[in-house]
Amino acid sequence: MTPVALAILAFVCIAGAGLAGLALRPREAHKAEPVREMVRFTQGIVASIAALVLGLLVAGATDHYRGQGEQVRRLAAEVIVLDRALLQFGPEAAEARRALYRSVEHTIEEVWATDARRLTMPPGPNLLDAVARLEATTPGQIFLKEQALEQVVTLSRARATLATAEHGGAIQLPVVVMLVLWFVFLFVLSSLYGQADWLAIGAMVLGSAAVASALLLVLELDRPFHGIMAVSSVPMREALATLAALR
Repeated sequence: MTPVALAILAFVCIAGAGLAGLALRPREAHKAEPVREMVRFTQGIVASIAALVLGLLVAGATDHYRGQGEQVRRLAAEVIVLDRALLQFGPEAAEARRALYRSVEHTIEEVWATDARRLTMPPGPNLLDAVARLEATTPGQIFLKEQALEQVVTLSRARATLATAEHGGAIQLPVVVMLVLWFVFLFVLSSLYGQADWLAIGAMVLGSAAVASALLLVLELDRPFHGIMAVSSVPMREALATLAALR
């Protein structure tokens, strides 16, 4: 289920709970002040727990989203540095540079694909093999080859991290379900002693929309490469354009 669908379902559940609470009519014995105090006490405990968990979810999803964005920028920089190292190596590295170009192009297609894909190898010669086959004869070429091999391993690790980021998010569905249930309970209690007029109904709907939008934000941040808040692929595309310009 998509984050938007989950947010809409949460809105319906929470708003329905609030409206159901307004429709209920507590008996006179339940309107006594001791009973109300107990309800307020329970409501305060649940509200504190729900606010704490929601804050933790937002923080975790934000860290995950920010980390993937930084990973993309680092990967784009590593790509440019590696290509320039291969360019300095000499004409013998032409095949390795072509393999790097294809690898970056394949990574962009794979990470920002509209549907989830399994991690696959880019077409054509393997980048690591192409760099490893380079024959370094001068001290400068030996140094460049060693650095290039290290960067290729770093790029492979970063590519695998990006490609699997969608499946390793910080937010688990049972936590979201439990949080929605807590807010359902809160809205029922909040509206139980309220008056069913248009102002109360509007407040319940707006409050439910606020909670649902917060959940949508959390779920979108937890899917960094898809959805309405996807991490931009511009750094990688600019790196690819730089590689094309240097060819």
